[in-house]
Amino acid sequence: LVFAPGALMALGGGELERVELDSQRAVAFALEHRLDHLNTLDQRDDSARKVVVAEDALRTGLSLTARGRATSDDGQPFDYDFGKSTWSLSAALDLPIDRLPQRNTYREALLAHDSAVRAAEQSADQIDNDLREELRSVGSRVSSYEIQKNAVELAQKRIESASLKLDAGRAD
Repeated sequence: LVFAPGALMALGGGELERVELDSQRAVAFALEHRLDHLNTLDQRDDSARKVVVAEDALRTGLSLTARGRATSDDGQPFDYDFGKSTWSLSAALDLPIDRLPQRNTYREALLAHDSAVRAAEQSADQIDNDLREELRSVGSRVSSYEIQKNAVELAQKRIESASLKLDAGRAD
């Protein structure tokens, strides 16, 4: 924060109202509302979903297929003889024997997820650190303002004292 010249006087006498901020609440609020951090959390969640999809590609698969065919006699389109119909049932078992590309995709998804988790933690830590540093800086600037305000008051009192001494003839 930078105090603009004259801005404090326009606000009503130049007095700063001290506002106490709980750093824990400020950090929690920032983590819930910073869009860049929320995007990082969404990327972490997306990477977790990709891990689940890659893991699913490694599972064993079983497909069942049933077929039936019934034909009618010539000239009788709605007269079916179900005794002459053909039926078939098939099963296909997909064993996870040779799944090198899927395994590599799964490993890449795990690594990407770990990286996204670290990025989310780093984002949260960076926001925490930056916010605490800014809060300390604001506190320091407020203290500096109060010191400068007291110095101005002291200088005004010295000017009054010097002018009184000069009027009384005690000073040159």
